[in-house]
Amino acid sequence: GHPVVLNAANEIAVQASLDGRISFLGIPRLIEKMLAKHSLTSMHDLGDILDHDRQTRIRAEEAIGKDEW
Repeated sequence: GHPVVLNAANEIAVQASLDGRISFLGIPRLIEKMLAKHSLTSMHDLGDILDHDRQTRIRAEEAIGKDEW
């Protein structure tokens, strides 16, 4: 699951940086935060992968809105 979380968090963080919502240095901080919140779970099919991706993107956007970057 970590590669899915890493990819989703990275995409959200980079776009947020390009949009000026977080600093460039906030990118790795956001990714680390999302990886730290991730619990190890089994993924059995594409639906599981897409669900993890969606959940990570939602949590990343929420974190951007709450924290100062």
